[in-house]
Amino acid sequence: FFPQTLFGPVYSLIKSLSNYSSLSSPEMVSNITAYALLVGPRLSVTLFSLLIDVSVLKICKILYSPGQNSGIFLTAKMLDILLIHASSYLAFTYYCHTFSNTVETVLFSLLLYWVIDSTTTTVKGRNCPNIRIGAVLALGFFNRPTFALYGCAPVITWLLFYTPSSTVSQRAKIAAKN
Repeated sequence: FFPQTLFGPVYSLIKSLSNYSSLSSPEMVSNITAYALLVGPRLSVTLFSLLIDVSVLKICKILYSPGQNSGIFLTAKMLDILLIHASSYLAFTYYCHTFSNTVETVLFSLLLYWVIDSTTTTVKGRNCPNIRIGAVLALGFFNRPTFALYGCAPVITWLLFYTPSSTVSQRAKIAAKN
């Protein structure tokens, strides 16, 4: 499912571009190169892995933002975390390869962001995060069954702290009592 979903449009684009260029020069039957077949999916996975960077940035903003009206976009602590993530060996090496680990990491980063966002902000008037979190859990388990092991900690945290009608101050009081 995931290879066809992620790479099917890329291969279709490569094929249509090849057919378009072969129409202009009929003597060429197909000009699809092995390089295009290798780089096309990797480029799409690299663009898809930018969701990891966006998730890390949003998690940093939720956890380390000094305030809404401070005017500071990134604090020093947020920059340190983003720099560590961006310069890690995994980000350089594996997030641009077409592994199921990359898809699992993207889904896990989205799961972490949605869990942290739903437990730290007021939920009134927003879409219910149950559907998003459930969809990410289902897709992650469908991609690799080991995703259930990684998703346990965020989901248990979310189940303990999430109540649809509560606000941040009410959750803080509940957490302080426990």
